[in-house]
Amino acid sequence: MPGEAKRVLCEAIEWPRTRWSTFEALGLSPPRGVLLHGPPGCGKTLLARAAAGAAGVAFLSLGPADMYSPSYVGDAEAAIRHAFDLARSAAPCVLFFDEIDEIVDGGGGGGDRRGHGMGRGSSVEARVLSTFLNKMDGVDGSAEDGVLVLGTTNRPGALNAVLLHPGRFD
Repeated sequence: MPGEAKRVLCEAIEWPRTRWSTFEALGLSPPRGVLLHGPPGCGKTLLARAAAGAAGVAFLSLGPADMYSPSYVGDAEAAIRHAFDLARSAAPCVLFFDEIDEIVDGGGGGGDRRGHGMGRGSSVEARVLSTFLNKMDGVDGSAEDGVLVLGTTNRPGALNAVLLHPGRFD
């Protein structure tokens, strides 16, 4: 299984740069996102960093602690917009979201373990998810080639189903 994850990451990160003519000839667009999942401590984050380093692309990393502020409303949305803008300016780039199920909560956990008072269906959760999807989909006209969104999770069942639609985390 680890070999399969390495192969998929190499294809997603390197092939759009090294085999662009093949993508164009077949009318394909490169993947926008890849989701790695597995138990804690299995090396998902290390694998992501190593794959980006081996491909020679920039690597920007964000985790739940980087996103949320207990005192400022809108910080998570601003952090997501800023991360996508930085990744676009550093393209080719891997934009890495560690524990994406905690950043863009699927609502499966009820209360928030970070102490932000967010629960299922909260307006904060909805705004963060909306901002993330708008940036990933390029609704604001910002989608460009060269940025791969890479997410990791220990709980794939906790992800919001809209994240797994085609063209997002394939």
